[in-house]
Amino acid sequence: MQTNPYWPAITVDPRKLDAAWRPLFDDALARVSAEFAARFPEPEGGWPPGSTRLRGRPALFLGAPAGGAGMTTFLGTLFRKLEGKALPIYVRPFRNPLGPWKALLEAIGREMRLPDRPGAIRPWPEEPTRIQVFANDILGSLASRLVSQGLIRDSRLRSAVRFLRRHSAKVLLEGLVPEWVQWLRLNFARIVPAAEELLSELGPWASPPQNWLWAIHGLAVRTEDRVVQDACRRWAFGEPIDWAQAVRANLAVAPSEGAGERLGEDESRCRGRVEDLLRLSLFSKPFLLAFDNADAWGTEPALAMAAGRLFEELQEAPPAFVLIGAHSGRWVRSVLPHWSPRQRSRLSPLPPLREVAMPEAADLLAERSLSSAGRPARAVPEWIGAAYRDRESLPVRCLLLACALRWDEEHGLGQAAPSPAVRWFRDCRLQWEIAGLDLPYRWIAEWALLPPEPPADFLWRREETGPLGLLCARRTLPETDLLLFPQPEIPGTGIQALQAFLENAAAAAEGRSLAAFGLLPARADPSRRGASGEGRSGLPLLHVPAEPFLDLAAAVSLAIAFRREEGATPAEEEARARAEEILASWRAQLPAPAPPAAGSRRAEELTLPLLEAIRDAVRARQALPLSELQDRMPRRIGRAQALSSVAVLSEVQVRTGATPEPIFCWQPA
Repeated sequence: MQTNPYWPAITVDPRKLDAAWRPLFDDALARVSAEFAARFPEPEGGWPPGSTRLRGRPALFLGAPAGGAGMTTFLGTLFRKLEGKALPIYVRPFRNPLGPWKALLEAIGREMRLPDRPGAIRPWPEEPTRIQVFANDILGSLASRLVSQGLIRDSRLRSAVRFLRRHSAKVLLEGLVPEWVQWLRLNFARIVPAAEELLSELGPWASPPQNWLWAIHGLAVRTEDRVVQDACRRWAFGEPIDWAQAVRANLAVAPSEGAGERLGEDESRCRGRVEDLLRLSLFSKPFLLAFDNADAWGTEPALAMAAGRLFEELQEAPPAFVLIGAHSGRWVRSVLPHWSPRQRSRLSPLPPLREVAMPEAADLLAERSLSSAGRPARAVPEWIGAAYRDRESLPVRCLLLACALRWDEEHGLGQAAPSPAVRWFRDCRLQWEIAGLDLPYRWIAEWALLPPEPPADFLWRREETGPLGLLCARRTLPETDLLLFPQPEIPGTGIQALQAFLENAAAAAEGRSLAAFGLLPARADPSRRGASGEGRSGLPLLHVPAEPFLDLAAAVSLAIAFRREEGATPAEEEARARAEEILASWRAQLPAPAPPAAGSRRAEELTLPLLEAIRDAVRARQALPLSELQDRMPRRIGRAQALSSVAVLSEVQVRTGATPEPIFCWQPA
């Protein structure tokens, strides 16, 4: 089945994207890579392995001259270029100015659950995740140091230690030295005090080093115990865990803290947890924190100021490679004016991404068609001339869109093909559907409530919640005020603060009634409390079923991708209007109650034989509609199961066509 090779799909995740035309990014890639190499030189035998990394370096800023210049595609290309050298973390713009560190910690936690290979957002069965590989690196470095100091002495481990010194990567996860793994299972407690002393050499820790050691041990050694694995992941990223899970994983929790407490509500503790992770990266690869669409922080002054403080504090933290990508004009107009001179001085600007010059358009289009269809397609010179008109260069999205529309006309799809706005919406929705149950729920809900470019008569505003730290959207109705919290679950120590906030808000309403709700999207975790009626905070819940929530996710992506801009094409204006219409329609229905989900959604099982069958079928045909793929499977599979396989298979992409049916395409790296 032939697909339009020029269609410029909107990229939701930088790991699942079409191959980029490298000449467009060569200069920026070379500059960023050179800066990375200068800041993070290869280890030279010192202690810890990352001791030669440069501290206090400014964040890099990379601007885009216009929308559609390929910033997210550039970040995905950079991730692949630095594969094996850095831990890439894709960070979307946070919406709550009271919780930037909390948003960053959540982003790191989400990204570290991904498989340790490019082009995938879900692991194969039993495949190690990034956090497991990270823990393996740390434990291997600590053990090597203890061996060299003579603190680990066991005649049974002589050959294992020699192997560990030469090949520390994934030794534990791959079971290459079974006697070493077994020794760590039985004797790890004996070396914890010595390992704590090694960690203490790196400076003060926000969380107890002993807890970090047991979390690292659980992730790298106790791989067969899913309860321990889950507990260690949750603790590392400040998520709630049950007391029994904490005990089973040897995680010490103070009686006043409680294992079920959620760290993320306290910004200072979130900052400490992130800084601890950055400090631990001295034993592994450095973190690459890539902030995309950063100009969205210009939505309100408080948001821009919170971003300035975040980057100022990040520069004082253990070393990480920080890259900010944004639309240059909006960044200068709406974000930088709210930064202090000191904060501005801590940015290191790079030359912006460039547009596609007219003489090189034919080469880009030829490579695009070759990578998409497996053979070069004819790009008529008249198409290029009509796209550029009197311009010397174009954003890559504008060029591809103009040629995609002409391709549809030439193949008789001009009237049958959906409008670009409709197809872009399908693109975004499909990509979020591939992510399945791993959606950034709170991020989507917050931007759906308070969008980046609200109209003049916008009825919602962000309510200041002070020490509570939660994002709250407020709408004033004729006789009542509506308060909506995208986070319905509050930790035990925060419930009283929330109730006090609501009481003060009611007292200030001067006789008007006050209605407060929590927003609860459908999600995967069956352990979530309050899924049927009320959250832990006691707020009544407004449920958002899975299908409407995917629409919201797609609309948020379009609203951020297609901002108001001089020179925007009619198709881009239509896409922005469509996104605003979907979000406005949803907000207008609030607080109309929706029935709770019948039960927690669970991911359909993806077995190794099924994944291999899908991969082989797509590779054999190069492009397969969903219905044909289902017919070729040894057993019937559903749409969600087929799409979730794309998150695992790095060589398979899903594209849209003239119909809503997804098309599975083979695209090796």
